[in-house]
Amino acid sequence: MLSICTALFHTPPACHQRAILRRGARLFARALAPARAIIMLCLCFFTLQCFGAQQSPALAAPSSTTQQIEKQRSTNQKPAPSKQATPTKKNDTQPATGTQQNKPRTTPASTQVRATPQAKAETTASAATSPKALNAVQGLQAEFNALAGDAQRASLRHNWLNFETRIKAILERYPNQPEAMLLAARTREELAVRARTTQDWREAAQRYDAFATKHNKHTRAAEARLKQATLLSRVPHGLDDAKRTLRLLQRDYPQSKQATQAVALLKDLEAQPPQTTPDKETAPKKERGKEAQESKTASPEEKAGKTADKAGRTGEKPSRTKDKATNTNQKGTLAQQLGLTVRTIMLDPGHGGKDPGTTANTIQESLFTMQMAKKVSAALEAQGFTVILTRANDSYISLQDRPLMANAQKADLFISLHANANANPAIQGLETYYLDTAKSKDAALAAARENGIDVGGVSDLQFILSDLTGNSKRNESHKLASMVQKEILKRAASGKQAMVDNGVRSAPFYVLMGAKMPAILVEFGYVTNTDDAASLRSDRFLQLQAAGLADAVSAYKRAVEK
Repeated sequence: MLSICTALFHTPPACHQRAILRRGARLFARALAPARAIIMLCLCFFTLQCFGAQQSPALAAPSSTTQQIEKQRSTNQKPAPSKQATPTKKNDTQPATGTQQNKPRTTPASTQVRATPQAKAETTASAATSPKALNAVQGLQAEFNALAGDAQRASLRHNWLNFETRIKAILERYPNQPEAMLLAARTREELAVRARTTQDWREAAQRYDAFATKHNKHTRAAEARLKQATLLSRVPHGLDDAKRTLRLLQRDYPQSKQATQAVALLKDLEAQPPQTTPDKETAPKKERGKEAQESKTASPEEKAGKTADKAGRTGEKPSRTKDKATNTNQKGTLAQQLGLTVRTIMLDPGHGGKDPGTTANTIQESLFTMQMAKKVSAALEAQGFTVILTRANDSYISLQDRPLMANAQKADLFISLHANANANPAIQGLETYYLDTAKSKDAALAAARENGIDVGGVSDLQFILSDLTGNSKRNESHKLASMVQKEILKRAASGKQAMVDNGVRSAPFYVLMGAKMPAILVEFGYVTNTDDAASLRSDRFLQLQAAGLADAVSAYKRAVEK
């Protein structure tokens, strides 16, 4: 434009006019090029809009036939034949064929093919050996090893029962999972080793039998049979079942190393006298002899047989008297006859944790019993005993688990330490208890308080304990309680700390139930009495009581071992 204007207002020479006009025309066209492009775009857009509005009906909307077919497909119905379409007979069946191909999604349950029992079994077996099942069992095996390696946790029955609940959940999800079944058997075996009850031995043997029967081709089936036989040999009158299991092991797995072990074990069992059902008169003695041997030996069945032979040769009968060591027809107590000794003492500081016990005159029972346990432990260790505590700090342990801890540690004596209380503040004194039915109202009240129940509940416990009167453990516990009561009073008197003697009593204490050894409970005084409370706060007085208890244990040891 500038060039054009220059050409208009500044006229060049004539020779250059044509060149200037050509150049100006080119520049003008170049300046109008963007505007021309914009105009062309506008024209194209307008043209497309006009042609879009005038498109044919066939492209603008689907035909009525198409709409009908789409509607029928949405309702899973067979489309009706179209008037516009003229399909052959062969094509008439194609829509139905297409419907049948998509039918599996909507086939009624009544027309579906049901899985056979064999197919279900194969599906269950594959699920049991799936990676998820194996990973779940491996996690439980790691927890099993951790539990078995923790002596404190392993001594509590409820920990093993809770672990069994988790194994049961795995078996419900993966039925007959071999590793889970084997782990369940091992768990009950560990519990049986610690609790040493016939029911646990038998249950463990049954689980090994279930595993070996269901998975008889498993690499550990022979091992399970051997364990089953070993457990059955520990069950009263289980020798015959143990022998049959060993013969079954030799027949089914003759090339296994367990078959060689089975030969030796079967030879030992065959050498034992046959077990017979004991009559009413001799049953208590044989049962007691076997229980005592189980707590001291690894092969209880052999010792039980020897004890039975000895009893048969001497013609001895169980005593019906209360701990009469002077009976001329009996060579000492049962503990002496069986050659028992006293080395390990389990001390039980009563209460603890969420159970503080009784509290009065600034004394909390759980803290007092912990303090007393440390002093008694030092006094016993000074006399050469091994001492184990049920708790080493202010922690809670259930009453039922405490004697089981003593069983697991194979303690020779179980002594539970407590402080007493009474609504009458004038009542005071020392009392020592052993497990039996309560013979007085005060004993029933003490048992109810320590058990955490009302007095009415004690009568139910006494019914349960009615059969304990024939148990030799009761006599040994009574003897130990008498010695403890005597020696503590003697030490207190020597230190000019006289105490009221409330004597030796019996009562149904939960904490003493289930103990496989002589077990007693000591009430060192009444915290509700001001005189007793003042003595229990005295460190010198506690030292005297601890020394007296240690003297009593030493005296009992000498009486048993002489």
